[in-house]
Amino acid sequence: MSSFQPTFAEIRNQVMMKLRLDNEDEDLATYWMQQAYVDAAQHAGFDWEKTSIFGLQPGSGAANLPCGVAWIRTLTMVYPDGSRSYPAEQVRNEMVLSKQVLDDSAGPIQSGVVYAVSGQFSVVYWPLAIGGQSIELVHTVVPDALDDGDTPILAEPYGSKILEYGALVEGAKFKKDPLMSDFEFSYRMWLDRYVGWLNRRKGGGSTAFEVWPGAAPVDRLELESEAWH
Repeated sequence: MSSFQPTFAEIRNQVMMKLRLDNEDEDLATYWMQQAYVDAAQHAGFDWEKTSIFGLQPGSGAANLPCGVAWIRTLTMVYPDGSRSYPAEQVRNEMVLSKQVLDDSAGPIQSGVVYAVSGQFSVVYWPLAIGGQSIELVHTVVPDALDDGDTPILAEPYGSKILEYGALVEGAKFKKDPLMSDFEFSYRMWLDRYVGWLNRRKGGGSTAFEVWPGAAPVDRLELESEAWH
């Protein structure tokens, strides 16, 4: 007997039933569920990691990020001779730019590499790149959109509930449903439980959202999840 793993279409049926939607509103429910899927990926980071390597222009201190990069787990410089730096420290954008102004020399170093995400699709770093230098990123990825027969790549029972209640929140806003606050609470609860499961799986005991060094300020959902415990 296979484990319980509902399809996208089966979860959507639950959403439409609870919101009392007509058949012609199926596209709306699909849109809300896809939004919930990406929202959960951005907040929880999921457990999907990918390594991307791309070359740098000599003397440059900035590079465009590959499409699909969500959170950067580690950034490492790879030098022409095959040596690598230690994982770079993420700092504020202004610190990287100040270092570039004070020292515009380029050279391979093991420790002391710093970087900052600039905007949504680029990264700045110091020291400046030398010829043949590359960046290696280990990062999470935003999930692909789901088709009707697909199943969310999240462990159950979390995956179906995250999609269901995330869509119910958006649908309740659209319909001004009096159960909106209940749906919001359930969505946050299931997302919090999923993050807690991810952290325990990695060996941590906290059920709060994982905070990465140099990351953006704590999200409001994290504060709320802390308050529940």
